[in-house]
Amino acid sequence: MMHEEPLMLTDNPDVEEILEEEEDLDQKGEHKVIIHNDDTTPMDFVLYILIDVFKRPHIMAEAIMWEAHEQGNAIVGAWSKKVSEMKVRQAHFRARLKGFPLRFTIEQD
Repeated sequence: MMHEEPLMLTDNPDVEEILEEEEDLDQKGEHKVIIHNDDTTPMDFVLYILIDVFKRPHIMAEAIMWEAHEQGNAIVGAWSKKVSEMKVRQAHFRARLKGFPLRFTIEQD
């Protein structure tokens, strides 16, 4: 499995505040993050993003990845609008840096 160094966000107090709220919001989020399958992004990179950005446990990340692979998309989790948008931006940024078209969308619950 490919190991990548995580990309750190700048020391922005707003980002830090969002990250602190993240755990509580995970259980009662209003905005679902959806991962979309593509034929280019390697599975190990998808796992890395699901674990590092979306904080999914490894076994859950694998299940999400396989569901997206087989069904075309899968729900990653649900958070507040602010947290969902931040996570999707971070995931897209990391994927584009590596040249992958990995795509996430947000749907209001």
